[in-house]
Amino acid sequence: MGAHSGRNEIVEQRAIEYIPLSERHGKPNTLFTIWFASNAQITAVATGLLATVVFGLSLPWAIAAILIGNLVGCLFMAYHSVQGPRLGMPQMIQSRAQFGMFGAVLPILAVVLLYIGFFTSSAILGGEALARLLHVSTDWGIVICDAITLVMAWVGYNLIHRYDRWASVLFAGVFLGGPLLARELETGTFRFAWTQGTGRTRWVITKLVLVAAAVTAAAGVTSLVMSWWLAPFVAQDWSLMGPNVFALTGIAFPAWTLIAFALGAFAGVAIRRTVPALATALAVWAGLAITTATTLRWRYQQALTAKGVTAGARVPGNAWVQTHWTGRGGQPVSLAAFHALLAQLKGQGPTSQGPTPVTKTLLAQLARHGYTQSISYQPESRFWHFQLIEGGWLLALALLLGAATVWLVRHKAA
Repeated sequence: MGAHSGRNEIVEQRAIEYIPLSERHGKPNTLFTIWFASNAQITAVATGLLATVVFGLSLPWAIAAILIGNLVGCLFMAYHSVQGPRLGMPQMIQSRAQFGMFGAVLPILAVVLLYIGFFTSSAILGGEALARLLHVSTDWGIVICDAITLVMAWVGYNLIHRYDRWASVLFAGVFLGGPLLARELETGTFRFAWTQGTGRTRWVITKLVLVAAAVTAAAGVTSLVMSWWLAPFVAQDWSLMGPNVFALTGIAFPAWTLIAFALGAFAGVAIRRTVPALATALAVWAGLAITTATTLRWRYQQALTAKGVTAGARVPGNAWVQTHWTGRGGQPVSLAAFHALLAQLKGQGPTSQGPTPVTKTLLAQLARHGYTQSISYQPESRFWHFQLIEGGWLLALALLLGAATVWLVRHKAA
């Protein structure tokens, strides 16, 4: 759970110290995406390979060992993590309650050593991947990788949560679609299939359809689980239309996973090199997702509007809301100018405690000064309508990319 001293703060102001209740924010569902994205990366893949490469396990036994190990580890961590929101401090500090101030030294040392090993292996593997992608030395790849990580850690959990929310969907598709064809085209192993009586068209369609179906089905199950888990929170005051919920539920999650897979497969055939294909698909998918979340999704249907001092009371609960203010003559008022005006009306100067709350009294004062509140909103009743629109155009785009991938294999691959 992150903390901040004001909603205008970009860089978080607190670290391991106690976080006051007034500064705590975040939602439980973000824990899924932050841990999924943190583990769906090259270090976790390399660690999982140890089961077969080093310990000689078969694939079924390797999967079973990984699942059992994670479940056992999560069992203890889940009970311990429940204390976080109640105590408002990191787990290594919390452990003093169980082990004592001096007794906690041993588990803290163990955790520090584990972190050093994890971050070192992540830096080396990430640096090698960046070195191949950017055509630089491995040393420079490690420096770039660590610099990006340092900036995200310095800014804080708000940035990390935003990144991991989209990365969860992205990694699920791209890291399967990218290497699916690019690896075989890069190494030339596709020729073995073609010389054994399997034509190009059958070869690529079989690979694409089987893996795409498995990826989409897995994403669909994940979406159902997330919807079931979020139901109690939505019943209170969460909105299904909010960006934290919309992309992880309904048909949007499997649709975005499928388009990530399709982009990875197309880039793999077009570029024919695994790492550059992954990087290209990542960049294109991220741009598409950001554009959809910030601009396109709001325009699926004309937003409803409420104006005046009582506009907020007329907006249904759990709606997706965008608030605008206009001054005399209907000129838009910027957010910074609006909060400065609120502070002036309240008789105080700008402070570091964040924006001034908009009370009914302030709303009435703003109205007397000629300012008008305009609230545009998308009601929660449009959730499935928006889901069908987004799922439909993503499916059409995925089919188009799939057809383009088949065409490239038939006419360009050799």
